[in-house]
Amino acid sequence: HICTLTEKIPTCKTCHLFQQLFIMNKMILCFLKISIAVYTINKSYPNIKGGFMHVTFITEQVMNKKNMPSLTLDQIVTGIEAAIKAIAENSEDINTIGCITH
Repeated sequence: HICTLTEKIPTCKTCHLFQQLFIMNKMILCFLKISIAVYTINKSYPNIKGGFMHVTFITEQVMNKKNMPSLTLDQIVTGIEAAIKAIAENSEDINTIGCITH
């Protein structure tokens, strides 16, 4: 059985695997582009602030998915605004070690 990404055959394991690989490949390429941009800013433009912020799914994106973290669009906007404000108000990076699992 041969199928394409445009087919809607949820039982096709080959399609599902191909879709997952395609998504993973896009994520890797995105991470690579971000890493190159941040590295370039760090090495060539020391007076420019740059970084990466992971933004979770909005609630509407995970309505049919179990155990997927999400925030409302308003919560995401509030978080991004707070991050931008912190960047603008602080000339030095705050280097900490730690992680919160949600």
